[in-house]
Amino acid sequence: MADASLSIVRDATGRSREAENPQSPLVRFGPEKPLRLDAGIDLTPFQIAYQTYGELNAERSNAVLICHALTGDQHVANVHPVTGKPGWWETMVGPGRPIDTQRYFVISPNVVGAAIAGGSMGGMQVLQWAASYPERVFAALPIAASTRHSAQNIAFHEVGRQAVMADPDWRGGRYQLEGTNPRRGLAVARMGAHITYLSDAALHRKFGRRLQDRSNPTFSFDADFQVENYLRHQGISFVERFDANSYLYLTRAMDYFDLTADYDGVLAQAFRGARTRFCVISCPGLLRRDRDRQGARRLPAGGTRAVRHRARLPRGRRQIARA
Repeated sequence: MADASLSIVRDATGRSREAENPQSPLVRFGPEKPLRLDAGIDLTPFQIAYQTYGELNAERSNAVLICHALTGDQHVANVHPVTGKPGWWETMVGPGRPIDTQRYFVISPNVVGAAIAGGSMGGMQVLQWAASYPERVFAALPIAASTRHSAQNIAFHEVGRQAVMADPDWRGGRYQLEGTNPRRGLAVARMGAHITYLSDAALHRKFGRRLQDRSNPTFSFDADFQVENYLRHQGISFVERFDANSYLYLTRAMDYFDLTADYDGVLAQAFRGARTRFCVISCPGLLRRDRDRQGARRLPAGGTRAVRHRARLPRGRRQIARA
């Protein structure tokens, strides 16, 4: 049986250049403005890159903040400077789109990262913004997000983190200093995560057991099945634009997130008296649907106006917001 493995191009020059000196507008925070973290330490200095679309009106009342998903970025509706691919939410953001940039002023910051919309990790940020600044958030649109991760969510993230750390090129997280990059581990982590972005039914509709560019099995470890080829493609393309340590820290931050922690475990207390209007969108992925439903049912208990919508998409939640 022939051996087959992920073939990853080892050229991250464009990605490194964009990380250090992004082409996007940039806000820098120096030692005089540290960011206090839950771990009890101050992050300083740091910078946040962002993109804007449309014009802010004189009343400053037409702003829409978009929080990207776990592996997204600020390039919502413009060509990505590293990959050359279209913005990840051009179907939703732009002139004449649902979030119409001829009507709204849209701002999307990269994570260290008004109405607020966002999916996955961005949805968690949307909920936190609405709880922390209810007087500033008129409407909130959390998509495929939960108020905290379940044990299963954490388990899938841990598998991904272990895949990265098991790569010999990770070097205890010091790979940049040692001139290596755990691309294979990060690609495998991305492959595993993608399985959770689509339901079993969606995977069956999209791929079934169809073979990839062949009529018979090769009896090797090549990507015989279309679903295998899809996962490998997602893994390989992912490492072109994402940093391994960033993946570890962001997934860990998502696992620690618990919106109810500061409210005695009662979600309704987080939004008590808030006038923010919520539209909670649940998508047919593997892991989040029940948590989405529970969150939407508890919001009205805090006095907020909330409507829940379950999106029925043939390809799962990636058609709404890239994870």
